Amino acid sequence: MAKEYFTLHFDDRGTPLFPNEQEAIFRSLRIKSKPITDLWIFAHGWNTDEMGADSTYNNWVKRIQERIQQEITDPNYNPAFVGVYWPSKAWIGSAAKQHASINYPGTRLLQHLDTGEFEQDMYEVEIDVDEDRDALELGEATSNMEKEPNKAGFLEACLSMIDPGSKRGSSSFEDATKIRDILFLSQKPTSADIEEFVRILNRYRTKDPQPEAFETPDVIDAPKLVLEYLNEELTYESYTPDNPLLNVFRSFTFGTMKERAAAIGQNGVAVFLQEVKRTLRQHKQAVRLHLFGHSFGAKLVTASVNTLAQLLSEEGPAVDSLILLLGAFSQFSFSSNIPVKNGGVGRYADVVDRKLVANPVAVIYSRYDLANKEMYPLGMRLVGHKRTYEIGGPDDRFGSIGANGAQGLYPTNCRTIDMLPLEVSYDLSSLKGISCLNIDGQSYISADKDKRPVGAHGDTDRPEIFHLALGISGY
Repeated sequence: MAKEYFTLHFDDRGTPLFPNEQEAIFRSLRIKSKPITDLWIFAHGWNTDEMGADSTYNNWVKRIQERIQQEITDPNYNPAFVGVYWPSKAWIGSAAKQHASINYPGTRLLQHLDTGEFEQDMYEVEIDVDEDRDALELGEATSNMEKEPNKAGFLEACLSMIDPGSKRGSSSFEDATKIRDILFLSQKPTSADIEEFVRILNRYRTKDPQPEAFETPDVIDAPKLVLEYLNEELTYESYTPDNPLLNVFRSFTFGTMKERAAAIGQNGVAVFLQEVKRTLRQHKQAVRLHLFGHSFGAKLVTASVNTLAQLLSEEGPAVDSLILLLGAFSQFSFSSNIPVKNGGVGRYADVVDRKLVANPVAVIYSRYDLANKEMYPLGMRLVGHKRTYEIGGPDDRFGSIGANGAQGLYPTNCRTIDMLPLEVSYDLSSLKGISCLNIDGQSYISADKDKRPVGAHGDTDRPEIFHLALGISGY
């Protein structure tokens, strides 16, 4: 990793886990002998643990340093890099098995889904029962898990999702066990089962502090919505572990990570950036700020910019660059006139309209990102009172910016271009007045493009991506 690489760890509410991490960054920013000129802040996506984040950031820093050496000739250019670590591990379940047994209207494509490498599947996880006994202190409960190791795997994954850091102790284990038992019922759950299921899930929920208006209410907001959903979806006779209630739980994990990303951006990263700004002013230092997020990490950094502008209470750009790589949030978030909402306003419309970023917001998308193209609208499917499946296209409510780019923007504010090869430079002079730039990355972001359910969603360290990041940073 680079010499000037720093880590920032946050809990699920956005509280710094290690305050000394931030102080180390502030000290580095105060050095005048060889001052830092650019601070790059990276945010990983969901279902990533500490080791996965280390690997991701190591690759990203390596790639961007390669491009800096090739493309930056200014000897004074001195970047520092920050990796944001946030609890994003989730249990997704088997998309293939869930959807193969349910005949959703208009979902033929789902019949071909396979379990992907990003999924933690209760049917396929290998469990070391002795490790579980030591790690989870299961006691007598392990005797049952030895017979059904897939359930032990579910418990471990569920605990890491609902209670990262094990702050709640035995109560979260008891709740995870109840969730498991209800999901594994051999018959249709009763109303009492559903009430308890919803009550437990809501206990561990992080409400999105920056939601889109058309993304609420969620199905788990009330037991009656879950019952209504089950009645709609239970079209087959035998109730097995491949049941619609797993869809509700999968949607809960999806929504929890999406909401958590916004909370950490708002309560954690934005507050950190406010202190960065204060430190720079106090010591009369000029440092360009660049935010780069992937998947739900793209929502995290966008929420950070949105909140930072409010904290600063001043006009003008809050940061210099905002690069959103295969972002997993609404394609209408930057729109001040949402087509599917009769003129509604997206949550982050101010980022574009008020030019809160000095350079055009870079929205990188690829049609080969199947996680955003297919799985994102599935995750959003359980939103709203009347749930209808939408394919997630550019005109649909539940399309994502990672699949389609930013939609619903005025042509004077937004432009779409292809991602450029390394030997061709980005010309910012031709983008005057443009606040948002959609970059079609399909020519480069295409690894595993036919591998469902995620496709090219994890193809994040192409050198062309970081060529773009430098090009859009205005340097």
